[in-house]
Amino acid sequence: YGSLNETGEHKTWTLEAVAGSTTVFKVKNVGRGNYLEWYAEKNNWSSYSDASDAQFEISFYLVEAGTATPETPDEPDTPDQPTTPTYNAVTELKNGDVVIIGAPAYNMALSAEKVAAGNFYNKGVSYANGFADITNAELFVVTVNADGTYTFTSKTGVVIALAASYGSLNETGEHKTWTLEAVEGSTTVFKVKNVGRGNYLEWYAEKNNWSSYSKASDAQFEISFYLVEAGAATPETPETPETPETPETPETPETPDTPEVPVEPETPAGAKGYYVSSVNAKGTIYFNGTVSGGRFNGVYDKAQAALVYVEAGAEAGDYLLYVMNGETKNYIVMADTSSGGSLTTDAASATVFVWKAALKTMAVKDPDNGRAFGTQLTGTYDNMSTYATSNTNGYSWGAFVAADGTEFAPEA
Repeated sequence: YGSLNETGEHKTWTLEAVAGSTTVFKVKNVGRGNYLEWYAEKNNWSSYSDASDAQFEISFYLVEAGTATPETPDEPDTPDQPTTPTYNAVTELKNGDVVIIGAPAYNMALSAEKVAAGNFYNKGVSYANGFADITNAELFVVTVNADGTYTFTSKTGVVIALAASYGSLNETGEHKTWTLEAVEGSTTVFKVKNVGRGNYLEWYAEKNNWSSYSKASDAQFEISFYLVEAGAATPETPETPETPETPETPETPETPDTPEVPVEPETPAGAKGYYVSSVNAKGTIYFNGTVSGGRFNGVYDKAQAALVYVEAGAEAGDYLLYVMNGETKNYIVMADTSSGGSLTTDAASATVFVWKAALKTMAVKDPDNGRAFGTQLTGTYDNMSTYATSNTNGYSWGAFVAADGTEFAPEA
């Protein structure tokens, strides 16, 4: 098997240098010959026999320096056990309360985060053994509205709401207010009903996610609120925030030896070239024209980036994207799989894209796919992947900017 096994007999590894770096290695198991791998598509660590891409490139970050000859370490002191916070269910909600919203029969807290990228349903966080795993995504600020209804906004800025259809929670949905209905025999358990839709908030135990449904028939719809921080009984009118100062214009950097704006190669007839870039935790990353592992390979030096050409499709508003390999057009193909989109280039076939004005990027035309390429803002991978355009937070979508600085704009 490729999974890591602490009781396995093959415990030793060697390091193989990666060309162009002194701090990145491929880590090979001596007994099996497999390489250590961050399996990005499955979101876990594993191993595989062939180290083919950046998922197998490993760095080591020094926490404490050792010695040339390992010494037998002293027996470590037993650390103090952290205190798990305890929060009590409340009988009423006040404006400004910070609460955890939970299904007490299942000990599952509502999270503002989805189960996974591209998934429509909200995940749950267990508090069966206490609230130690609760993060800001599971802390909700209560707003008591003038009509006595409630709005719940996570500390990460996500509003619990419903769209005009579907039972999944949708932070951009227009139905944002809720009422509480008492549950017989309890003062701290409620049914939480959406005002606009009439659906009830639900921990859907069979699917292991949070959702809503038109009938509140069992304990999956019985909700408690655990008080983390008390608010005020009467909401105060917030002060008008000060107008932030306009940031100073940064100094113009000195012109490097390589021109800051690369010279655009001769444009193929009927198309214009654009640099495709997005932002992650390491900076602005540009597509370099190559693809591996279903992802765009990226560079942080614009001078090394490739131009992506936009060609009109068969119907108005349709576009084909390609990079040049010599005199050959290699069209960009985005396939949708059960685990997410995969990028390739092909000289014979092409995916049809449309311009998503709200995201300022190209997305697959098929509305059931709707994927676009980009990066996670907190990510550190040196590539661009594909994400469903329904993911509205935490992503940087691929921007299309020509060598002269003009952004792509569809023809009227």
